[in-house]
Amino acid sequence: MTLTLKETRAVSGLAAILYDFLPGSGHKVWKGHVNFGTVANQVGVGDFWGGGSKKPAINALLSQTLQHRRHLFQNLMVEIVRSGIAYREKQNQPITRAKIERVNGHILDLGFKYPELWDREFLISLEKTTEERARDQFAEADSQQQERSEQQRRSLVLEELKDWFLQLACEVDRSKAGLTLEKLLNRLFDAFELQPN
Repeated sequence: MTLTLKETRAVSGLAAILYDFLPGSGHKVWKGHVNFGTVANQVGVGDFWGGGSKKPAINALLSQTLQHRRHLFQNLMVEIVRSGIAYREKQNQPITRAKIERVNGHILDLGFKYPELWDREFLISLEKTTEERARDQFAEADSQQQERSEQQRRSLVLEELKDWFLQLACEVDRSKAGLTLEKLLNRLFDAFELQPN
């Protein structure tokens, strides 16, 4: 199936954006080296990767996949992005949300929309480096832990004050009970960081 002119243009735009996602080749003795060719092999379209000049090779890979194995195009795109994220992180040049949004725009031009690439949490995660995300995640978890500890502390104080209050109800000397109640209230205010006048 020949690509329409609109599809040809979208593929060309997509190839230009994806150019920096992965290397075009690598030495055969490198173990675990990921490039466009290895990703194409992984998803079952390796025979469409001709190598050589990188941008025309990417363009040919995308075009041939769309023409002959359209059902594998989603797998190819998602795997290029997945592998590209790891590769670019290693290069200290993470893929940005803006790039993925451009990728999604060209994919829409081709008539597709892939949920993995539109996932809101995924897109938000691209707004920060992995180090920033890790630091923020830790800070949030630490804050939640402190909040839980504070709630437990307040629960224990309330339990203690409740027992104290019930004892005051049985106090025969009402003047003494009133003075003790004032201390109880002050302790309650302290526990919740209140400063009554």
